[in-house]
Amino acid sequence: MVFLRRKAPQQPSPSESENLLFSGVLRHDKTWAQHENPLLRLSFWKMARQFPAMMATVARAAWREDRRALLVLLAAGPRW
Repeated sequence: MVFLRRKAPQQPSPSESENLLFSGVLRHDKTWAQHENPLLRLSFWKMARQFPAMMATVARAAWREDRRALLVLLAAGPRW
């Protein structure tokens, strides 16, 4: 049986501007700024579980901003 292991993300080589401004690769070390390779940390099932809550958040924001436009969009949607 073969086990698949995630490869450690490779550090990209610094660009010319990063070398000039920061003397190397600019990387944030704060937890709120860790956005590299997000798909490696998120499984399909985790994403599927979060989808309804994400759609509810989008629907609430759309309802709050422009109710009439949201209703027109829903009325113009596909008919199944």
